[in-house]
Amino acid sequence: MRIRLRYFAVLRERAGCDVEDVEVPDSCDAMQAFRQRFPGMDLRVGFARNAEICAPSTALHAGDELALLPPLGGG
Repeated sequence: MRIRLRYFAVLRERAGCDVEDVEVPDSCDAMQAFRQRFPGMDLRVGFARNAEICAPSTALHAGDELALLPPLGGG
């Protein structure tokens, strides 16, 4: 199935774009989509499916937009 990934901060730099459409397995969840796009990357990532914060285990559906939210630094 096809979903849209939206990237921020370091993930945007790694991907080389802000948004891209990708093909994922039909039974994919948010964490699997992240691992498929960034294999081996050891980063704590937050997720938002269709503009709502979600768990890594949230099931994805064709046409969903998944925002990958890297940790924010601050002081």
